[in-house]
Amino acid sequence: MGWIRLRRIITFLVTALGILILGYLGGQWFHNRHVHASLASFPAIRASDRILIVAPHSDDETLGPGGLIQAALAAGAQVRVVMITNGDGFSRAVRALYHDPLPSPEDYIKFAYQRQQETLHALAILGLPAADVTFLGYPDGGTAHMWYDHWDPGNPYLSPYTRDRYSPYDNSFTPHAPYAGASVVSDLEKIITEFQPTMVVTPHPGDRHPDHMTAYAFTVYALADLGREGVPVETYLVHRGNWDWPTPQGLHMDAYLAPPWDLAEVESDWQTLDLTTGQEETKLRAVEAYRTQIAVIRGFLLSFVRQNELFAPRNPVEFAGRPLAEAPDGLGFRGQLIVQDPAKDTIGEDLRGAGDLTGVFVGEEQASLQFGVETRAAASRSITYELQLRVFGPPGQVTRIDLQLAGGTPKCLVLAKNSANLSTVNVDYKGHDVLVQIPAVQIGPFRDIFVSWTASYHGLVIDRTEWVLLKSGPEMASATARFSD
Repeated sequence: MGWIRLRRIITFLVTALGILILGYLGGQWFHNRHVHASLASFPAIRASDRILIVAPHSDDETLGPGGLIQAALAAGAQVRVVMITNGDGFSRAVRALYHDPLPSPEDYIKFAYQRQQETLHALAILGLPAADVTFLGYPDGGTAHMWYDHWDPGNPYLSPYTRDRYSPYDNSFTPHAPYAGASVVSDLEKIITEFQPTMVVTPHPGDRHPDHMTAYAFTVYALADLGREGVPVETYLVHRGNWDWPTPQGLHMDAYLAPPWDLAEVESDWQTLDLTTGQEETKLRAVEAYRTQIAVIRGFLLSFVRQNELFAPRNPVEFAGRPLAEAPDGLGFRGQLIVQDPAKDTIGEDLRGAGDLTGVFVGEEQASLQFGVETRAAASRSITYELQLRVFGPPGQVTRIDLQLAGGTPKCLVLAKNSANLSTVNVDYKGHDVLVQIPAVQIGPFRDIFVSWTASYHGLVIDRTEWVLLKSGPEMASATARFSD
């Protein structure tokens, strides 16, 4: 009698669990369909378009814009794909492929060549020939290090996987390229100059994977340095959270992709590119061509095969040059808001509200440029805030500013040959905001300024804001020119 009762209980629990799972999947399905109906459409593709797609790893070009590649080729447009890394640092996949818990540097290099072949196969399925695919050969997991700490070619980054400081691949765009940020920009600028894109497609700046976030930064930096910041930039998202997006996970070809809830709250310009049944089926075959990845993260990869693809435009924000003013509630400053950052989007940010960055403001007052960051809780001197600027002056001239506020004291970090060491900086903590004022004469005339803030605690990064490109309007440009005289 006891066994019969136990079996009934188990049957009931399994049935209840199944109902809950089906309810969750159904709820996600209907939510995504509802959100999809409110999204703007991706811009029309013309036969005259030249679309440059930048991907951080082998498979991102298929997961994010695989349907876009098909649609562009069908419209008669030209497409070129640039892979920044060869995905040579995915240890889990390397261990699974070679059945070795401790892969050698040679294993990682061999694995990268295999991922390249998978890329060429996947893109051939999508209709793109190998001649339109370029491999740069930079280190997987190392591009953020190159962006922040290893910019100069004389200070290359050491890959912990291949144990190389220079590209070991014989098919890299620049043979034996040093693992340095300036080298990545140089490669991208050569490709942009030669291809002359009418649209650039790159990872979303809010992507949680460091390689994805910096792929965006490198791409926009190259465009700004070339004076081509007017080229439309569309972004695609792959990583957001801890494998909890897209939802629901797995292959659901009748479902839609919808933006993650936290990004949807602060961004209203998401776009959808709806796919035909044929395009969706072709994308599935292309994703499955990545056998080394399917073997370890199949459910995640197949989550991107849906009835649509998501994009978000990222174009320069014109610098209004209005002064920041103290908020009426006394909790901070108000002015030109250039980016909103989601609150409580990681555990670290939830635990330390003073390090959870929620907005970036800019302004100009009394011959000084103002850069403010808003935090979810009261700004704290126990948190290290860092204002990061890349100032674009005349073509080919970029000044780097990394201003660290530790305990409220400003310090300029010299991290590259083009780093500036500012002599005068004013810092103000007020409520939830931190405000930095820099005399415009120390910055000089600029065309664009690339802006980001970072918050860290005892060396551990808690939050970063997106990199935002500010474009000086006519009035602001003339003002900075006067300040520099």
